[in-house]
Amino acid sequence: MTRLIVSGDNGGPVRWGSPVYLCVNSRAIASAEVAALDGSGRLLHIEHFRPLGISAEHAIAVRKLALLEIIFHAMSLEAALCRITVSLHYRAPGEDEGIAEAAARASFLRSFGATEITVVPDVAQKRAGQYVVNAIWEPHPTALQMLEECLALEQARYKRFTTSPSLQRRMKQWLRPVTQRLRAANP
Repeated sequence: MTRLIVSGDNGGPVRWGSPVYLCVNSRAIASAEVAALDGSGRLLHIEHFRPLGISAEHAIAVRKLALLEIIFHAMSLEAALCRITVSLHYRAPGEDEGIAEAAARASFLRSFGATEITVVPDVAQKRAGQYVVNAIWEPHPTALQMLEECLALEQARYKRFTTSPSLQRRMKQWLRPVTQRLRAANP
């Protein structure tokens, strides 16, 4: 369960401009919006990460991996990809607030080779102290190596999260309806 599957609507192929889903065992656990800025897939923009029916601790555990998986997936789809811009502004319950959260996000973006990182107030939020962290990621050799290393690290962290005994019990309960539907569909 350490690998998230990136898909489009109803498990189909990803189409830029439509929601992108991150799935575990055929169940969407998060979504994000990925738009082609130039219509060709060479310039992409990722934003609006949203957990779907998972706990706050699961949302925190999966969001870094989700972003990395989306970038990695985009690179496999778009041979001519030259730039991905990212805007992070989703705030999960239990996270640090304000500038500490923004600094942690900037540090994470830097860890996989993102550049031109900016932190600006999120004027759409009703509460003060919320920030949007923007960055640019370009697939050059150093950034590709950093992305692969960061992806492996986040996959290992997510595996530890999903294999903790208390979480395994909760995950089995959470996945039970999916498993039952799959068994019923494939007798």
